Amino acid sequence: MKPSVHKAAAVQMASGPNVSANLLEVERLAEEAAGSGAGLLVLPENFAFMGLAERDILAIGEADGAGPLQDFLAQLARRLGIWLVGGTVPIRVPAADKVRAACLVYDGRGHQSASRFAGLAERSFVVSSFGKTYHVTGWKVGTVMAPAALTAEFRKVHQFNVFTVNTPMQHALAEYLKRPEPYVNLPAFYQAKRDRFRTGLSHTRFKLLPCPGTYFQCVSYADISDLGEDAFCRWLTTEVGVAAIPLSAFYADGFDQGIVRFCFAKQDATLDKALERLAQI
Repeated sequence: MKPSVHKAAAVQMASGPNVSANLLEVERLAEEAAGSGAGLLVLPENFAFMGLAERDILAIGEADGAGPLQDFLAQLARRLGIWLVGGTVPIRVPAADKVRAACLVYDGRGHQSASRFAGLAERSFVVSSFGKTYHVTGWKVGTVMAPAALTAEFRKVHQFNVFTVNTPMQHALAEYLKRPEPYVNLPAFYQAKRDRFRTGLSHTRFKLLPCPGTYFQCVSYADISDLGEDAFCRWLTTEVGVAAIPLSAFYADGFDQGIVRFCFAKQDATLDKALERLAQI
């Protein structure tokens, strides 16, 4: 019997603050992927918006289970006959001037899983990793959640793709999940480091970009150099002694914006030493 072939596509796009333009781009790329035979589409985390001010995020916040972004994703999945791995949809908290937060998202803002909404949950896979939450990136253990019928098909693919994962570590993580404190307190832990690092960077020539989540701080170095991102990071590492990642490395076409990424998941002493060196540029 000839084995069946299933295609998946990952959307790569430069999301901006114009939500309508972002959705048009998602739709175009989704149609292109579906037209090439992809049955599974993975959207970037902030597919709908990037760089919006807090008041603007609040303005597009949606009710739990209904709203333009949720309807867009559900209708797109149904129209194209595809499965979606979705990104962030801001959900407004009743009687509060904020949207809900989860995990490594700071300042009372947040991410809501596609699995919370009936129109999306029936056609969505929620993919996550223990790596960042529990500081075990090298273990390569994560989770996939979906309706039973979908996970049954997923496991068939997983069996011949990954085959197996370190069994003792899976048992260890399952046991550790019984203690909520480590992941419940994690955002506050990293937010303190973010604030420390951003305060220090504010006294340098780098221009800080918003950092509402993760433990990476992106900065523009336009006032420092006109080198490309890759060359600037090499210079920064060899001449200044601070490592950074060029964002162009994450784009298939090497899209260069003059922006690099620092990681602040470090000991405070390490962050302070890096800030001292960066302030001398």
